[in-house]
Amino acid sequence: MKNLFKLFSVFLIIAVSIFSVHAVNAPTNLKMIDAGTDFIKMGWDEAEGAGGYYMYYGKKSGVDNGYDLESYELIEGLETQIDGLDPATTYYFSVTSIDENGDEAGFSEEGVFSTTNVLGESIEGAVGVKFEFIGVSVKTYDTLELTFSSDLDASDSAVREFKIVNKGDILDEIEVISTQLNEADTKRITLALGEKTLPNTEYEVTVIAITDKDGRTIESGIDSIDSFVVPEIIETSIVDDELEVDLKAAAEVSDTDKTVADGLSGEDMSSDDVVNDTISAAKSNEKLPTTGPEHILIFILAFILGTLIFIFKFNKRS
Repeated sequence: MKNLFKLFSVFLIIAVSIFSVHAVNAPTNLKMIDAGTDFIKMGWDEAEGAGGYYMYYGKKSGVDNGYDLESYELIEGLETQIDGLDPATTYYFSVTSIDENGDEAGFSEEGVFSTTNVLGESIEGAVGVKFEFIGVSVKTYDTLELTFSSDLDASDSAVREFKIVNKGDILDEIEVISTQLNEADTKRITLALGEKTLPNTEYEVTVIAITDKDGRTIESGIDSIDSFVVPEIIETSIVDDELEVDLKAAAEVSDTDKTVADGLSGEDMSSDDVVNDTISAAKSNEKLPTTGPEHILIFILAFILGTLIFIFKFNKRS
């Protein structure tokens, strides 16, 4: 009986040790140090508990779908140089950290840097940075999030103009009733739409006018257009309360005297109703709680403890 209790104690200690280990944090402040026609040198701030780093990169953003390339050798310092790149080309980079157990953290904030041309000149007149429209993601049926390569103009006078149309019917244009800059990541901006998009339908978004914090603009053209398909089911977390308030305020300012016709019922909706509908749609699609490995381990421990108690009482009666 004593051996069983010893075995249980060892098992419990191991379980506690596993769950007391905290994953290493991702590195921060990824920045470019130097660039040439075929290389980019970068540095970053140290991640606490990191034993090394890996660099991931590609010619398109890896925020949503990961990166095409990576540096397979472990980086022990706080900077690295990626060679063999194409001249006058924009690349997207992200660095991860590795702890002493070999566990890898998530991606750092993405860095967008460019090589120089054969004359040693940087793209767009800024060292290694090109301001461009990266892509769009569907947050709810009437809320989109657009991502850009550099921080956007956050001033009250910032010009932001977008056009969204159904690719199957170019006359079906959806009005953008308000925009909200993501305060945590000013490369991202949320658009509240005047009506819901249709599931399994392809739309096209055009950036007509927008400015980054350095005053650079994206002209309406092929580089400012992206297409997206609305999924049949949208899974999303609860919409942030501050975003809800900001969207309402923006809608009231930009659309005080307007109403949006509801395509299904034919009833008029105020801009405030549209925002409320956006929030309700997001909350109704909130994921159900899931059972993680820690819950399974707790169940196993409880089962073992119950079994030991039963054996102890049975032996005592005998």
